[in-house]
Amino acid sequence: MIEQERTPPPGMGFGSGKLGVETEAEVVETVGRLIEFWGFKHALGRVWALLYLAPEPLSAAAVGEKLSMSSGAVSMALNELQLWGVASRAHKPADRREYFSAEDDIWKMVTRVLSDRELREVENACETFTRAEQTLRAQARERRGRSGAGEIEFQCSRVAHLRTVALTGKTLLEGLILTSKLDASPLRMLAKWRKARG
Repeated sequence: MIEQERTPPPGMGFGSGKLGVETEAEVVETVGRLIEFWGFKHALGRVWALLYLAPEPLSAAAVGEKLSMSSGAVSMALNELQLWGVASRAHKPADRREYFSAEDDIWKMVTRVLSDRELREVENACETFTRAEQTLRAQARERRGRSGAGEIEFQCSRVAHLRTVALTGKTLLEGLILTSKLDASPLRMLAKWRKARG
């Protein structure tokens, strides 16, 4: 099999860039892309992955050197990772420098993000859709039998559907966060509701 050459991502600082050779670099970059896809900064994923793969806590200087990042960028990434609770400070005896290690319970990290970010967004959406549905129902009652009433009723039914989907998502997220298992029963209920509507 012919080994493929590729240009390493900028700032990796790991060497050849040949596929399969720099495994640590590939893992670090892949986690960076995944984290970025999830809406976080690419650097956060790279720094966390490097800490996660390190058998011993790393200093900020070591992180910067391995990832070819400036000390300011490393400091910002480490501070943000600590705010999310996915990295922590560590000290070594007789060494005044600070070291950092990664949270190794990945499920704990995922549930923290789901709870602090995704669930909050879904709850906000549920509240917005509930208010909008109430407003549209009131408007539909006021305009009953007059022009525009049909359009308002149509919009009301669509917003009601959005609210149902958002509530289903909220239930799924809460179940996933609390039990670490995905309860699919709300999805089955949503499917039944869709069938009933034709």
